Amino acid sequence: MAGGQTVADQAITGLVVAHTTPMQAGSSITFTASIGQGTGVSYLWNFDDGTSPLSNGAQVSHVYNITGTYTTVVTATNSVSTDHAATTFTVVP
Repeated sequence: MAGGQTVADQAITGLVVAHTTPMQAGSSITFTASIGQGTGVSYLWNFDDGTSPLSNGAQVSHVYNITGTYTTVVTATNSVSTDHAATTFTVVP
């Protein structure tokens, strides 16, 4: 509360996701989400490999044990909006 009024979250805009390289099977890959604006944001990560989605912060690490092409999707949510961003990449031996 600020001055007796509830302060609403700011809508999420400009969500992007980036990742580290190289993308080798069995190695940890770090994904980072960033937003242009937004407040009170939570993140849900889907790694496209059959594992359960992970609710975590704007930066997570994940290990892909099988080679192939994957699309990782992050969903950013707050009380007034939701946004999605994805990155597609290939995991090599």
